[in-house]
Amino acid sequence: MLITVRKYFFLIKTASKIQETFYNRSDVLCISLHRTSMDSTSGSVDEIGSENAKGRNINCPMPLDDFNCNNLIYAFQHLVMPVTLEFQPKVVIVTTSLDFGLARDSKAQITPETYASMIHMLQSLTQGKIAIILECDYTLQYVAPSVYAMTEVLLGLPPKVHSGSVIPTKSGADAVASAIKAHAPYWGSLAFHNSSSK
Repeated sequence: MLITVRKYFFLIKTASKIQETFYNRSDVLCISLHRTSMDSTSGSVDEIGSENAKGRNINCPMPLDDFNCNNLIYAFQHLVMPVTLEFQPKVVIVTTSLDFGLARDSKAQITPETYASMIHMLQSLTQGKIAIILECDYTLQYVAPSVYAMTEVLLGLPPKVHSGSVIPTKSGADAVASAIKAHAPYWGSLAFHNSSSK
């Protein structure tokens, strides 16, 4: 999940406690990209924030089979980055699990290069003021390559892939479109995307 603070911006793998903690705060933007099959009491697309913080909590759940590299980069390009650029955070905090990396889950494989590409995009938001917090990681062989790739980007090296447009699956594109539709009333950047997709 991504969290930005005013401003803060958090990007997290699942919503749960982080969403609950900041759900009423308009100075904190939380965005969660996660699998719909994950066991969680929160994380639906219609959970947009409390009355005084509408639009500050963004969930983009994706089907298990569609939680992949192209769909995540597509979500970043069309949902995450437009909103965060408009929000203009001072700090970016990424809390994530890397247990989708490599061969741990045959249905949801996120490559180290994809993790690095997402961090590279986030670096443009706060002049490098970004923190990455790992959670729920169990096996070093799955975690290490992604940590290494993200560290390279933090040190100023360019990511190796995903510099241009990507083609999402239909379900992946639909998931992003649902999140955009839910939040278009609160973000000018998404209102443009929402109207152009009709």
